[in-house]
Amino acid sequence: MYEALLMQKSLSNQSSFLLLIDRSRILILPCVNPDGREQAHEGLCSSSVGHNNAHGTDLDTDFFYGNASVQPETHAVMDLIHGGKFSLSIVLEGGSLLATYPYDRPKQHAKIPGGVLKGADFSAHTGSMKDFSLDVGVCPEITVYIGCCMFPSEHQLFSLWMENRMPLFRMLLEVHRRLSGVVRDSKGRPVSGAVVVVNGSVSVHADSQGHFTTLVAPGTQQLQVQAHGYQQVLQQVNISSDRVTRPIVIDFTAARAPLSRAVFIIVTASLMSVLICALLIWHLRSAKFSRIRDGVRWLRRKREDLRMEAMASEKSPLREKFLDESESEDDPFFVEEH
Repeated sequence: MYEALLMQKSLSNQSSFLLLIDRSRILILPCVNPDGREQAHEGLCSSSVGHNNAHGTDLDTDFFYGNASVQPETHAVMDLIHGGKFSLSIVLEGGSLLATYPYDRPKQHAKIPGGVLKGADFSAHTGSMKDFSLDVGVCPEITVYIGCCMFPSEHQLFSLWMENRMPLFRMLLEVHRRLSGVVRDSKGRPVSGAVVVVNGSVSVHADSQGHFTTLVAPGTQQLQVQAHGYQQVLQQVNISSDRVTRPIVIDFTAARAPLSRAVFIIVTASLMSVLICALLIWHLRSAKFSRIRDGVRWLRRKREDLRMEAMASEKSPLREKFLDESESEDDPFFVEEH
């Protein structure tokens, strides 16, 4: 941990920096690609040996969330980013003199005022650690190329540290200018899962203890705090550019969000509409049933009339025949005696 030893030695007599470090959680990851580190040769400034791991994979193109076939080194760093709850990440590289910010993937980068160079403009590629850190870990990450040599020799390390230590600590100071705080209910209990929306665009989720944090630009920030079962809270916060921002406390005053008058009217009107529709359907079905019932009765009467007419039609020819045969003048029963 050469960097940590240099930090402790060079800052041992500077109480302000020690106080800043004491109030910060700093993680130093010396190397993401140990296989490449073993393959590379110290002092070879332009060599690409050691750029990939032992499996021939460029790890900075391997950070795809949900991909089960990522390299072991990638998986370990992804777990670290996802569970670390970091506020800012700085990657130190060699081979150039510039700084890049997200995004590395082409045609999907955000415009960041005052930036140095977009990663996509420098070396466009997908699956970068920088993009993963911002999208999944909600942690802004920048890559700083601090020298033209890809693998500087050991005797150059101290001079590189002295050249870059103040910018690094200024970046650390930015972490303490961040927007942070805790979300509580009316009884002072933390509200886990609360969502803090900053200026209507950036959403930050509170952890199980109700804590949240995010980096924002200096100035006035408009917050919308939302949580299931609670009334939305609106709050305005001013972030200073020259001093540490104290954590804020956001209290939900209402345990449950009451229905507003407009919502009550909408709900009531919806229920009335449903009731009216149900009554109309019932009326139409009843009228239809009555028509069907009347139709069935009419059909029954019509069938009965047709049946009676049919019976009458069947008897009528017999009667005429009977009259023809029995009521003729030649019939002896109707011959008058003289």
